[in-house]
Amino acid sequence: VIGTVANAIGRGPAFSLVVVAAVMLALAALRLPSPPERSGQGFGHLRPALAAGGMLTAMWLVALPALVAGVLDVLGPLRLHRLGAGATGIGATFLCAAATEATVSPLTGRLSDRHGRLVPVRFGLAAAAVVLALFTLPESPLVLALVIMATTAALGAFWAPATALLSDLAEAV
Repeated sequence: VIGTVANAIGRGPAFSLVVVAAVMLALAALRLPSPPERSGQGFGHLRPALAAGGMLTAMWLVALPALVAGVLDVLGPLRLHRLGAGATGIGATFLCAAATEATVSPLTGRLSDRHGRLVPVRFGLAAAAVVLALFTLPESPLVLALVIMATTAALGAFWAPATALLSDLAEAV
């Protein structure tokens, strides 16, 4: 979306707006209250925590959608452009994809609260595998845009429950 804005108003002004927004967020973060006390945990507690059952798997389930999203954020626009999409189409694709993920994540979060963390995780992983396998097939920017939106929905379907699973395990440790 920032690329779309940069295409419309120029790179300098667009990325200057990003810098201004980042500085404003940093200033707002400085006003947040500090935690009242230290936990007393140090690096010595890390190894036993990681050895706890399922902790590394939960960490991987949190990292995996971030890695895939990073790759998708690079390759998606390049492939869309190759198929003839302009900056507006690419920006609209990722804006719609973000809206789709923002809709899916809370729904799967509620599902994981009611039926366990692994139900939506398994569904999201299976769906992500299918849509990622489809990424190279579309020959139309519209179809690829739909695949990108489906991919972000699938990633969102297991990101929230995986994060909750990791939090549950960390709390138990």
